[in-house]
Amino acid sequence: MDDNKQAPEKPEEPQSGNTESPEEAQPTAENPYAGPTESQPDESPANAMGPIAALQAIILKPNSVFARIKDAHNWSWVAFIFVAFFSVLPTWLYFNQIDMNWYSDMAIEMQMPDVSPAEKEQAKQLMLQQSIGSFTAFFLVIGIVIINAVFAFYLTKITQIDEDNVLGFSDWYGFTWWVSLPFAFFSILTTIILLLFGGPQTPPEYLSVFSLAFVLGLTMDSAWHGWAQGISVDALWVIYLTAVGVSQWTRLSTRQCTIIATAPFAIIWGVWALFLIF
Repeated sequence: MDDNKQAPEKPEEPQSGNTESPEEAQPTAENPYAGPTESQPDESPANAMGPIAALQAIILKPNSVFARIKDAHNWSWVAFIFVAFFSVLPTWLYFNQIDMNWYSDMAIEMQMPDVSPAEKEQAKQLMLQQSIGSFTAFFLVIGIVIINAVFAFYLTKITQIDEDNVLGFSDWYGFTWWVSLPFAFFSILTTIILLLFGGPQTPPEYLSVFSLAFVLGLTMDSAWHGWAQGISVDALWVIYLTAVGVSQWTRLSTRQCTIIATAPFAIIWGVWALFLIF
């Protein structure tokens, strides 16, 4: 036999398909706004039942809702109708529940304390001739439409820092109605409070029971009332939903999404406070 004959080579063991490189094996930072991964099927009510169920699912599973509505733009009409109706319902109910003579006297004394009695009486008669509830509710809807349009324009421009983002103004305008849902949810709670505890002489502060103004006991004659009224639980929820939605619709980081969602509110509240202070 040839002593120089080499022994047969040991066959190589087949490599597992799940082999990961050291870099791949390292855990990545978890995005607190991230929704279900591809390996975890989305079984949320929003994906299974449509836009009506999405109104419910956005409370506990906003990631699933925003992932679904990104490709279902016509669903925004459902959110628009829901927000437009319920957001103005407490105001309409309030002005159809109170004694308008009492409200007129109170509002005029707070807002026009230095005018003559004749001017106060003229202002009172003008208020009594108007349907304040319907008038206020109508302009509230117009205001929401305009504010959401401005917010959508802001989101359209600011999210362009994501080079892969191709969503336009109409996409983000529909998005704003979904993030506005907390206003409708808390309006429903306010309506229930008015039905249970409201009366002919209910203070107007009951229209904002979830705001900082109500907590601090600020009335309409306070210079800080409007500012504190804007800082509310529903506004903070809107900020959170915006961050979640932007995270779902773009490839931006958690930090960027949080800044994008918070910046408009922080700027408005901050500038407003500075005007009141100085």
